[in-house]
Amino acid sequence: TQVFANLIDMTDKKISSIAVKNGLGEYELRVEEKDDKQVYVLEGLDESKTAQANASMLVDSLINLKPVQAIDDENLDLSMYGLSSTGAQLTVTFDNGEQTILMLGADAPLSQGSYVKLESDPKVYLIEPGEKEIFLNEKSFYLEAE
Repeated sequence: TQVFANLIDMTDKKISSIAVKNGLGEYELRVEEKDDKQVYVLEGLDESKTAQANASMLVDSLINLKPVQAIDDENLDLSMYGLSSTGAQLTVTFDNGEQTILMLGADAPLSQGSYVKLESDPKVYLIEPGEKEIFLNEKSFYLEAE
């Protein structure tokens, strides 16, 4: 079986923000350094209002996201995989200004997982079942309970 690299290439760079767009809305999570550790800040709020544990889960899930399979289809019709510009996507911005866009698609048949695609890569990949769920939360998931 083929072993895949992580979808998000973190070589020599750090994430500075993740913009999430899904069926429940849009929001941006900024990653900041404070006292030598990472803190997470929802756009428009301060860090005390951002649920740090949940935000950390989002970032860790993204960094560690690895495909289990590449879909080999030369005449790839992205809409068949639920991958479209109107679908859920994450825009990852790095500290060097680079951006990576991860598109989240439909679930594969037989509970095999979900389809994802990097905007910069022609291939469609399959990720493990359940791995995309964290990216489908609404903004309130990252709000600290009052």
